[in-house]
Amino acid sequence: MMTEAQLTAEIYNAIESIVPTFWISRPTQGQTFPLAVYKMIDVDNSYSFGINREAEERMFQIDLYIDPSEQVSGENLYDSIKTAMESLDYRLTGSQADFLDSDTNKVIKTSRWERFNV
Repeated sequence: MMTEAQLTAEIYNAIESIVPTFWISRPTQGQTFPLAVYKMIDVDNSYSFGINREAEERMFQIDLYIDPSEQVSGENLYDSIKTAMESLDYRLTGSQADFLDSDTNKVIKTSRWERFNV
């Protein structure tokens, strides 16, 4: 099983080749868009026999920041990120509707990923 540092590095390497990528939060100044921000989400899984243990695999959330005028290229970047995550054996477990970040005036596409448990 991979450590958390190895998991985050694996995700970073996959996404960074597509779009500039940052861990946990976006830079506040001097950054060009589009960019992606990813973070690990702790998830508890319940095993059988009523024993609760921490999940062996983590879930990741990826926020893709794109300019509102570049929706088509943003969709292409999103599809590329999906392909990269699927190549690492992650599956899309949820996403929310795109929304406009009022601080940056950028559209944010959010997706959550978990590793296939096979």
